[in-house]
Amino acid sequence: MNGVVPAVLAGCGTALVVGALLRRDPLPAARRRPASPPGLDRLERRLSRAGVGVSAPVAAGMLLAVTAAASLLAAAAGSPGVALAAPGAVPLCAHLWLAGRERRYPERAAAQLPGLLRGTADGIAAGRSLRRALERAAQQAPEPIATEVGLLVDHLELGGRIDTGLAELVRRCPAPEFELLRGAILVNAGGGGNLARVLGDLGMRLDDRRRLTRELRGLGEQARMTAWLVGGLPALGGLAVELTAPGVLARALVHGPGRISLVVAAGLMSAAVLLIRRIGRP
Repeated sequence: MNGVVPAVLAGCGTALVVGALLRRDPLPAARRRPASPPGLDRLERRLSRAGVGVSAPVAAGMLLAVTAAASLLAAAAGSPGVALAAPGAVPLCAHLWLAGRERRYPERAAAQLPGLLRGTADGIAAGRSLRRALERAAQQAPEPIATEVGLLVDHLELGGRIDTGLAELVRRCPAPEFELLRGAILVNAGGGGNLARVLGDLGMRLDDRRRLTRELRGLGEQARMTAWLVGGLPALGGLAVELTAPGVLARALVHGPGRISLVVAAGLMSAAVLLIRRIGRP
């Protein structure tokens, strides 16, 4: 197979994954950065939400370069199966990796919440209002918690209600830590009390909870690594066979029994990976 078909497939695969990357705009409009070229703005937001310190143009260029390299290597190997799979596999892996990091966005923000709560408690104890204390704490906090609390402060400065702003914060970051923050502030606002002490104690409790969660997660790392190995070994084995004897997999999977075996094997492997990951979940 010459290099034209893999190059075309690389372009198509890249276009599909870039379209998937751009399908969502997860950060609210209030915190948007300056306008980027069409299409790259949403990719920039997804990269920011995923905690990737790379600009959208650089990320798109890297994806194109790696996809083109995989396409050329597949063409040089002379394997039809690898040549067809390589241009789509790289963009798909990039998309899955980015989506996985996006799903951990609330967790990263929640991990930074105890420090922000301590800063807010110190501000209230010094005589500042809740809004000013949150604003000052957000200015000194790292990302992404600084952006999230900044949105809450912006909401309050525009005359919004504290319960509405906290509800939006919980919607953007659906983590138990933010639910606890919302409950603590609303209960204190309704019944009165020492809000500085409440937030300081909550920060210490969340620190202890985060430390325990890390210990439990470390115990499940081996099970999660086993899940990745179980899911990856068949694909690596098939790739090795195809590179050693080009066309073997294509001929084996064309016929009815081969297709049925592939579907059954994929189902069993997926079930095994899910079960192992569930066992290792803290």
